[in-house]
Amino acid sequence: MLPFAVLPRVDTGESETGAHEDLRKACEHLFPGLTAARYCGRVTSPNDFTPPPSGPGADYSSAGYGSAPATGYGAYPVATTPYPGAYQNGPSGKTRSPIGVFLLSIITLGIYGIVWYYKVNVELRNFNSSIRVNPTNMILLYIFVPYFSYFSIYCTGQRIQQAQAAAGLPTNTSPGIGVLLTFLIGGHTFYYQDALNSIWQYRQA
Repeated sequence: MLPFAVLPRVDTGESETGAHEDLRKACEHLFPGLTAARYCGRVTSPNDFTPPPSGPGADYSSAGYGSAPATGYGAYPVATTPYPGAYQNGPSGKTRSPIGVFLLSIITLGIYGIVWYYKVNVELRNFNSSIRVNPTNMILLYIFVPYFSYFSIYCTGQRIQQAQAAAGLPTNTSPGIGVLLTFLIGGHTFYYQDALNSIWQYRQA
């Protein structure tokens, strides 16, 4: 039973004014097409409430509910759940060739890999507000703190999972695999860039 149905009306002998008028208008806004009096203080007890008619051939107009809904719950306000992509709040990142990223990282002795790593974390942060990272501090620790790179690469894999979820895609990127691939001459660059491409291309489709 709707909570408005049992709100008692205080009869002051005056027309609907002030707070009661505001309540009536709010009810009419929340329940368009229905008789606002049923939800806005005209019912003096729960027993006076008349529920919406149901069943085949039910006469909605006789009970003050306007016309019957076209299907199911069409006559009632229903909260909707946003689709996963609704949480996207920023631009897509850049689509790159995974093999190109991998080879350039080797040719430049890891310099391009560091630049790439900084850029993809900036793109992930800008893509969705739930992804928190300070790319500048991350890169400084990545370069100067021994073994921090493995922890950082693992965390970047988790950020890619967050981006996949925000885009409505399966979170099939494994941070653990990303860390293991670093031992294959920076194979994580290929693995992560391929996963990122799937996100950016999905958004552009």
